[in-house]
Amino acid sequence: KQWYQRRVRGMSTALRFGQTTGDYIQLHSVHVTQATSQFSACSWIRKRFRAIQPIVFHYYPNSIDDILLGDDGYWNYMVGYSYLHLQDKFTVPDFHWFHVCWTWSAMDYTTRVYLNGELIGSGVTQKRELGTVGDMCLGNTAKKTKDPRFIFGGDIFKFN
Repeated sequence: KQWYQRRVRGMSTALRFGQTTGDYIQLHSVHVTQATSQFSACSWIRKRFRAIQPIVFHYYPNSIDDILLGDDGYWNYMVGYSYLHLQDKFTVPDFHWFHVCWTWSAMDYTTRVYLNGELIGSGVTQKRELGTVGDMCLGNTAKKTKDPRFIFGGDIFKFN
């Protein structure tokens, strides 16, 4: 597991989020017609702040939580799946980089969570596709009112 620590050492181009409800990146009315039947989000993450339920990424079409991802294993929510809580698997200490991937496919309606290349959890979602137009947010909820419980307050590198 040392490969990921060596690879990310010296990252100076990461997005750094502050520790207030005003520290987020929001996109409104995003069209995701190419990603309605499958989705993946992968990123290097470093926790620098301990919120109650930090949100790294939130996609919120039609007032529905379609994708809700966090940095501590609490939020692993895809397409109507009852939240897949994996806090006991996210054992990376604060201020250390780790790599996480969340995937979902309408082929088998399953979401999977990978931490440093290892599958740590999966679950079957509702049998539907993602909403095609919605708000996206990095660093807090995509809903209009930002919540101090959801402040991310960390670093994100190579989010895709």
